Amino acid sequence: MTDVTLDMSEKSINGLDDEHIPSDEDIGSYDCITERRRSIEASASNKVMKWRFDMAEWEECDIILGVTVDDLYLDHIESITFKVDGKTKVLDRAEMSALCLEKSLWDNGVVKWKLPLRASKSPGNAVNSKMLDMEIRTLSGGVPVGFLKLHFMELRPFRFGGYLDGHIGSVSDGKSHDSQKRIIHFAVSGNGKYAATLSDAKAGLLLELWDLQGTTPAPAHQQFYAKVPVSIAGTLAQSLEDSYNVTVSWDASQIALTDVSNAYQTSDDDNQSLFAVYKYRIGLQTATSGSCSSAAISDPALSKDYQLLEGVDKFYGHGKFHVINPDDQNSENERFVACRGASVEVYEVNPAWKHILHIGLLQPCDTSAFCFSSARRLIRTLQGKHFAWSNMEDYAETVSVWDLETGRMTSLHWKKGYNPRLDGNDAIAFSRRGSVMAIGLQKVITTYCAKTGASRGSFRVPECCKTVVDIAFICGSTQMLVIGEKKTTTDEGGIGLILDVASMTVVSRFALAYLQKPEQTVMAFEDTLVFPLSRQPKELKTPSGMDFKVEIQRKGRSCVVVSESSHKELTLTLPSSSTGRDADEYRCAVFLPDRLRLVVISDALVTIWSLPETSDDDYTLLLAWNKLDSDDFWDTMCKSWYTCSHGQVNAIREAEGGENNQDKTSCCPRAERAFCREQSERFLSALDSLIHIFVKGDKTCEDVILRYVGSHINNYSDPENRSKSVLASICMSWNHNSRKGYEMFLKALLESPSGRWVPLLPRIECDHTKKRWTKRVWKEMGRIASLMVLSRINYEIEEGQPKNRTEEDRKSDPLYLLMEKTNGDKKAIGMAEVIVSYCVRQARIEKDPQFLSPVMQCLPQLWNKKQDFLGFASRTLRRLAFIPVKNRTLIMDHHTIIARSPDSRHLCDYVLQLERHKQVQCSKSGLIRTSLMSST
Repeated sequence: MTDVTLDMSEKSINGLDDEHIPSDEDIGSYDCITERRRSIEASASNKVMKWRFDMAEWEECDIILGVTVDDLYLDHIESITFKVDGKTKVLDRAEMSALCLEKSLWDNGVVKWKLPLRASKSPGNAVNSKMLDMEIRTLSGGVPVGFLKLHFMELRPFRFGGYLDGHIGSVSDGKSHDSQKRIIHFAVSGNGKYAATLSDAKAGLLLELWDLQGTTPAPAHQQFYAKVPVSIAGTLAQSLEDSYNVTVSWDASQIALTDVSNAYQTSDDDNQSLFAVYKYRIGLQTATSGSCSSAAISDPALSKDYQLLEGVDKFYGHGKFHVINPDDQNSENERFVACRGASVEVYEVNPAWKHILHIGLLQPCDTSAFCFSSARRLIRTLQGKHFAWSNMEDYAETVSVWDLETGRMTSLHWKKGYNPRLDGNDAIAFSRRGSVMAIGLQKVITTYCAKTGASRGSFRVPECCKTVVDIAFICGSTQMLVIGEKKTTTDEGGIGLILDVASMTVVSRFALAYLQKPEQTVMAFEDTLVFPLSRQPKELKTPSGMDFKVEIQRKGRSCVVVSESSHKELTLTLPSSSTGRDADEYRCAVFLPDRLRLVVISDALVTIWSLPETSDDDYTLLLAWNKLDSDDFWDTMCKSWYTCSHGQVNAIREAEGGENNQDKTSCCPRAERAFCREQSERFLSALDSLIHIFVKGDKTCEDVILRYVGSHINNYSDPENRSKSVLASICMSWNHNSRKGYEMFLKALLESPSGRWVPLLPRIECDHTKKRWTKRVWKEMGRIASLMVLSRINYEIEEGQPKNRTEEDRKSDPLYLLMEKTNGDKKAIGMAEVIVSYCVRQARIEKDPQFLSPVMQCLPQLWNKKQDFLGFASRTLRRLAFIPVKNRTLIMDHHTIIARSPDSRHLCDYVLQLERHKQVQCSKSGLIRTSLMSST
């Protein structure tokens, strides 16, 4: 093997001097040298090839060589080696053959070689002069290798490096002389908390992440958390809006930038795709100025794991993050769906990127060119588990529906009346879960079952409408928004229609002052669908065909009546939530059709209900809140209500004061967080109102309230404060005037299937250990509960038994709270007896002594000489005397054997007598004969 080196150390390529530095304008066009110069021939007469260049202006850059290989004999070359910054890359004959076969970009056959080495700026070096070396190794034998012509060399800043500051303005005076940044695309995260914007900042594309959790729906510029500027490669052939898009994951932890600028040149390696995924680390919620709660977000970092997948780093096409099941809010099940025209690729993105499914869309005879509009519409209309594909190049008259989980085609539809001469005369949309597909063709809209392809209904737009421009499902997919073009040419406006999906009839119509069909004509963001409170419907037809009606009846005391036209058993009557002359008046009762919710507001109470979907279902109370003095959530100033796709209800309060005072948005938590630490006061204070409604309500109302309260009976919003619980709050709110209603409600709650209350193990300290009892110790004490009560009537606690209760345990014990109430009113005994009966009954049924813990803890208080509870104490002891104890050893330890069976070899059939360790003096202990009889 002979080494042939080419020497150009004292010459400059393209006639440029070593001192020449490309200008900023050259960098922006990605052509540092654009004019044609004399080429340099690398032949056997040259020894070494080197080129010195300066890196002072850039942090990192790619190196591109413009070469001509027509006179080079590749078969006689072993390899070509490039060196820069101490890094070496060797190109073998296979790689060189692939490079030489690339399409020529110049008219004389010049090919651009992008070297696989990247030059980086050296820290601490102000000059950063770099040297590029190239060495050609040939086969032995003296065979001629020809020559390689070098026409130019380019330095391109690495596109993912970005700029240090994306702010556009004058450095000298600090004032901006340019126009504002123009947003070319944006996307909202699945949880509705963040938004990403892609804007044209002239120096490059600026990618920013915004927090939407502030006090105003649109954040100010100062509230953005992170930005990633990306430089633009020269003059784009297409508009920026069609070339770059941004998509955000469910929790905004990942943001992807998609690139379709080079969609029609899929094999050109010269143009580097801008596709990239940036990762953010969303932290805990912290309070910041200008927002009630916001999340700390780390600086963006370019993700590395997706780059390991073949073809992703050079991806040209459309894509977005997608959750197949919209009701599943677990970000671990999120996918990234990408389409470049010939196929759909599905990637798993959490915890790492992984390719999981390939779906081939084209037939063998189809055109392989990238179909821009088809791929864009596929990603845009993707909903649930289905997507629609229409090959605009070969089969524009057909629409195929595919399953995203299995990768198979589920149905095929013919677009009847399709006219290929009319550009964009069809529209496609899927429902929220992807089960229903709608196709709008010219003047007809038809709905289909996405899984089977069966037709569900059709609608023809009015004659004044020329054609359907776009369609979208809204209001929880119960309605459809249709945008149509007017038939007359004198008016540029359009027509808007709202259709009922079940009956395909017009619900409402409106006029559009200006009609334009960009990439996203209709944006159905349910998070921002705002309805004035005065215009909320009082009637509602569900997708299952049920007709609901709600009205407030004000004859006498106001009440709310909810009825269904064909099922009388689904009538719900809500009486007033208080008693007396100052009874609460119902102010509002409306439906929120986008989530099939019913909101009922009175002077002091707001409730949110879920409607039954079928005649076999029941009403469900999702949330009941009492108004606090500091609340402005449901007062008369709230002008608008809306719900988001996650079930969150929001109200917008009118501004007060000057023009600078913006509207205030108040948020009601999700239904599953109705009883949480932050909102525990609102939840617990509403229990009194619910008890009053329960007492005066019908059977349907009673059952709904019992299920709602019972679902939270074992919940503790603050584990460190057990007093904030359902039963403790009810016992603390008890008063003499409402004693009968409280006792009726508590008895019905503890006897209902949903009212299974499990007492917490008490936190008790022992004298000899001063440590909290463990669960095992408490169960051991529970097994001998009846024996201990009967043998220690005077309650002088033996060593190792609990003596002192913590203050926290007392405030969380319903029986203790009721005993405290009896100091001023003996009627509280009725409530206490309900709880004791429940505890004894459950202990017998479930054979679990934990249910006896509240009773055992309050027995010393019952025998207080200062209180007249002896009758209640006697009844309690009688109930406890019949608690079964299965542990034979414990029974034998607390009894004396007075007789045995005739056959003493069998340890059974003993005659036992309860042990007494000392005589009880009735005069000192406060016991009476009745209580003593109950223990024998």
